[in-house]
Amino acid sequence: MFDVPPLTRGQCPGFDAIVLLHERRHLTDVDCDPSQGLHRPPFRDPSAATASECAHRQESIREMDRIIPGSAGICRTGMQSIRAQLATWVSANCGTTP
Repeated sequence: MFDVPPLTRGQCPGFDAIVLLHERRHLTDVDCDPSQGLHRPPFRDPSAATASECAHRQESIREMDRIIPGSAGICRTGMQSIRAQLATWVSANCGTTP
């Protein structure tokens, strides 16, 4: 699992679960090399990368929308910031507004 600024891994368990689920959703799109340890493997089909990210980022946005209202402090503000970044990316790359 990866840090997603402004949050770091372990800081907000609910958000960590969303990040982990997001990355797991990509497992069918990539070939992981266990000898490399923690890494971001390339997509098997690079032409499908944007469509995959569009789908998974929109799912992550919906998941954050469910937990942000019950969050507080840095977890809430951090997720709001990350959600806004995801929404900007989705709007620019997916032909839709989340």
